[in-house]
Amino acid sequence: MHIVIVGPVPPPYQGMTVYTGMLLAELERAGVAVRWIDSSDHRDLSNMGRIDFGNLWGAARTSFGILGAVSLERPRLLYLPIAQSRLPFIRDAIHLMLGRMLGMRTVVHLHGGNLVDFYSSQPAWMQRLMRWSLDACAAIVVLTPSLTAEFDGIVRRPALRVVPNAVAPVLDPAAISARSATLGSRPVCVSFLAAITGPKGAVDFVRAVEALSESVRARANFVIAGNRDGNFEDDFRLVDDAVRRLAAAGTAIALEGVVDAEGKARFFGGTDVFVLPSHREGQPLVLLEALSAGCAVVSTTVGGIPETVTHAEDGLLTAPGDIEALAGALRELIDDPARTVALGERGRARWESCYQPGVHAEAMIGVLESALGCPMRDA
Repeated sequence: MHIVIVGPVPPPYQGMTVYTGMLLAELERAGVAVRWIDSSDHRDLSNMGRIDFGNLWGAARTSFGILGAVSLERPRLLYLPIAQSRLPFIRDAIHLMLGRMLGMRTVVHLHGGNLVDFYSSQPAWMQRLMRWSLDACAAIVVLTPSLTAEFDGIVRRPALRVVPNAVAPVLDPAAISARSATLGSRPVCVSFLAAITGPKGAVDFVRAVEALSESVRARANFVIAGNRDGNFEDDFRLVDDAVRRLAAAGTAIALEGVVDAEGKARFFGGTDVFVLPSHREGQPLVLLEALSAGCAVVSTTVGGIPETVTHAEDGLLTAPGDIEALAGALRELIDDPARTVALGERGRARWESCYQPGVHAEAMIGVLESALGCPMRDA
């Protein structure tokens, strides 16, 4: 036993859970011995960052899991995704400290793109804790080269390693071709899938749809899907109200709920243009799923997205919060189905060359072996 991995897996519709499940499967397929400790809350997103019995018990359960793994199997490395809010980071810092006390090297993985803002907003004692926790790591993994800047002024010694995200393909080439073949004879389907919040761009999406002319909206169907976050109820109401107004005016638009793993093929199989106008991101897995499904992607120039989607080559990018530009991008693709198909084809090719799970697994194994200072698959 070499590695303890701390991370959530169920439920299957959240980004981090999708990633953890894929990582575990790929390491197992590569013959790497792993003990997984489930850190899932198993409740909705409104409970994140709160002090309550469920969160305290979850932190204690994870600590007991680390202790049990060490006492039974003597692992040499602890890997965990690092949080970007105060209470979850303190929990992560405790787990890192525990791992080091038990003789393990530590590797953390930043999946977001907001660490530097989080750090600058914290009091001095919290900044010291962050520096101490991260500076003692054997390696820190980020998703794109630009995201290494998130650690400027925070860490000095750890090796910053860039390992892009990856996802399994949502659709096979035959399904993509079948969808594209019918595009000229039916409305263009424009879809959003993420938490229905302002930071993920759900409000911007419906405002951009409202900014389109009636004649443009008549040539498209619009779908908004995702989980409802109790911390952003005002955003959900804004989206719900806009959907009701648009539907009453004759626009084909629907507000759907969670799309689980089994529903991804259906969702992306019916999507021509995938829209994720986020205000902050790392490298969103759902964007990679859209690329793998051959959808034309419309997103924003935040976090690692510009290093994942090249504007006008395999997608269209706008500034976050620019409703006029977002509406213009939607109008451009609704008016030009041939360009929509072409962007989707190039996006699928980008996924094939950069974001397949096997490629990701080899890169992650290299990082973990470097942190350990020895190979993992021969033992």
